[in-house]
Amino acid sequence: MRKFILVILLMFLVSGLFAQSKSVHLNGGTDSAEYIWEYNDPTWVTGDEWTMEAWINADDFSSAWGENHLFRLGGQIYVKADGTLSMNGGTGAGGTGSTVLVAGTWYHVAYVRTATSTVVYLNGVEEINTPAADGGSATMLYLGVYNGSYPDSHFSGMIDEFRLWNDVRTETEIQSNMNNELVGNEADLLIYYNFNGGSGSTVADVAGGDDDGTLENTEAGDWVTDTAPVPVELTSFTASAVDGSVLLNWETATEVNNYGFDVESSVDGESFAVVGFVEGHGNSNTPQSYSFTATDGAKYYRLKQLDTDGGFEYSEVIEVEGNLVYKLSQNYPNPFNPTTEVSFTLPQAIRANISIYNALGQKVMEVADRDFSAGTHSVSIDASNLSSGIYFYKLSAGDFVSIKKMMLLK
Repeated sequence: MRKFILVILLMFLVSGLFAQSKSVHLNGGTDSAEYIWEYNDPTWVTGDEWTMEAWINADDFSSAWGENHLFRLGGQIYVKADGTLSMNGGTGAGGTGSTVLVAGTWYHVAYVRTATSTVVYLNGVEEINTPAADGGSATMLYLGVYNGSYPDSHFSGMIDEFRLWNDVRTETEIQSNMNNELVGNEADLLIYYNFNGGSGSTVADVAGGDDDGTLENTEAGDWVTDTAPVPVELTSFTASAVDGSVLLNWETATEVNNYGFDVESSVDGESFAVVGFVEGHGNSNTPQSYSFTATDGAKYYRLKQLDTDGGFEYSEVIEVEGNLVYKLSQNYPNPFNPTTEVSFTLPQAIRANISIYNALGQKVMEVADRDFSAGTHSVSIDASNLSSGIYFYKLSAGDFVSIKKMMLLK
């Protein structure tokens, strides 16, 4: 367990549904012939409506042309040198997005062509929408370059989960399937590269197409095992302890189907309980910041990131040293009849006493008088033998004394 004092900075990624899968890495300008191509005659798609999509993670955006081409089938999509997405596919069909992509980060890109428009989605969110359709279908499918005659436009980075559909995928369909590996026999799925079985210069089409892709001049190390794509990329997680409270702050770089975060705490680092919930932003291409103040006096905290489809992932555990303080909580329920619970926190192992007093200051019950370990504890009070009225319960532990009022109503 890593320990953090007062202020903690933790960098990590929340694992995605493609954990420990393979992706293909293209070397861009360092290998002028490295890209994926597949040929089919006469055409791939049968009409005006089709969709290409994939996850991408760029090493950089320094192609000689300043155009880092992702995939092309008639129409094309690429990342400009400034990190923005751009598409170009025919007369009147073109556009550039506003989101600046960051190298070393996974993004999902979907290119949707209809008979009258072309729409590009980034992480399931519409990024580009042009009223004109692109150049249509073509006999050659390229991944990682505009085509073989333009090596200066090579994409440098990883590509994963490429799919070509013979229909228009809706925003809902894109969002619901982007984090899931497919079987390969889905309706209208023409080409599917998940790259998990890649070796040498062969790229298997999981959808069972007649032609496998060809990756030229691939080095053996370029079939990489990764833990991405990720639905939510958590870039920082900080905590500061002040007077028994803990201020938690965290940030995400991107979000896909993020329902929100359960904040969980523990006094021993093993048994965790939910102490709050913070709503997520759903789908986001820009950094988002979150905060939560915990007042339960615990030493350990973690986040449970919840997807809209029911999936979840845990962050690592933060230990806040020095956070435990003496604390006596209000009994619950209050008023009560005839039982109630009292919780209290001890920063160290110590003998503690909890007793009940009436309105005259007379001791009427001793609830506990024994050694307790450090942490938060709860004791039950049974006031069956007491009359209705106002009472006071007192916690004594070493030099610490705290008194709170409660009401018994019979």
